[in-house]
Amino acid sequence: MHSFKGISIAVTLGAHGRANERTQYPSPMDAFADLRPLERRVSKLAAEGVMPAEIGRRFNRSEEYVERVLVLASVPGRCAPPAPAGLRPIERRLLRWREQGVSAPDIADRFRRGPRYIERVLAFADYKQQRS
Repeated sequence: MHSFKGISIAVTLGAHGRANERTQYPSPMDAFADLRPLERRVSKLAAEGVMPAEIGRRFNRSEEYVERVLVLASVPGRCAPPAPAGLRPIERRLLRWREQGVSAPDIADRFRRGPRYIERVLAFADYKQQRS
C-alpha cells in the first residue's frame, strides 16, 4: 500500500493478473459540510469507492483534476465561503424603484426580464429585510 498526503493507494491483482489500483481517500463525514459544493460531491463519491477516472468522467474533468480537488479538500482549515449578508445590488435597486412608484412590468422591461421574475426578487428581498 502506497500513501500520498493521507491518501492510500492499494494495489491488488485482478482476475487476469493485472494490477488494479484502488485509491482510498479519507472519509470524514463531518468534514463534508465545510467543503465547497464541488469538493463535497467529489469527496462523497470518492468515499463511496468511485475511482477518480470515473468521477472525472461524470463531471467532464480529468482524473488529475479530481485528484487535485480531493487533495485540496483534505487541507485543514478549508471551508465553504460564508453566505453574504444583506441584500444583493439588484434587490436594493428594485426596492428603490418600487419605493419610487415604478411598476413591476416597467422594471421588468428595464432588466429584460418577465414581471414574475421581478416580483419573485422583490418578494425575496422583502423576506430578507423582515428576517434581519
